Amino acid sequence: MTGGFAFGKADWEMTEPYRKAGFVVMTPFLRGENGQPGSFTLLDDEVDDVVAAGEFLTKLPYADAGRSFVAGHSSGGTLTMLAASTTTRFRGAAALSGAPDHVAFLQGMEDLAPFDLNDVREFEMRSAVVYAKSLKCPTRLYYGADEEPLFEEGCERTATLAKQHKLDVEAVAVEGDHHSCVPAAIDRSIAFFKSQK
Repeated sequence: MTGGFAFGKADWEMTEPYRKAGFVVMTPFLRGENGQPGSFTLLDDEVDDVVAAGEFLTKLPYADAGRSFVAGHSSGGTLTMLAASTTTRFRGAAALSGAPDHVAFLQGMEDLAPFDLNDVREFEMRSAVVYAKSLKCPTRLYYGADEEPLFEEGCERTATLAKQHKLDVEAVAVEGDHHSCVPAAIDRSIAFFKSQK
């Protein structure tokens, strides 16, 4: 999934390493972005769109239904974590610089929130760390070593909670900041996906 809240040419170009590695890639347009119908809900209803896209992809004749993976960067990384906690469809998940804790993430960016900021449940339902024990496939949480601390702290805490429930979840630091870490994280995620037999 794309970073930010709209799809652009750079988002498709970011998927090239996956395509070169032999993966069939789908980058769905989610509700409310790029002129799509529906309303932007900031990591709520969009999770359903991601799961539905995964279901659609597995029905294509040239896709291997038993080897579906989900990956995304930034907001797409957060959606990756949330989607991986709602369905058994995916063989593996790779979140690249996703924010597992939306209480921390939205500090200073409250104007992004299309919900009541006084309702803690609205933050919890968008925070993958709350669902760490519900991740339904092996998951890697990649974050840049030079990113804001909230990414490392959220990813490490999510992985720790998941491991307490014997889940195959790892937080992995890669060199770079929120954007420059992406190539290394993609390379790591490709190796991770290929290891899932």
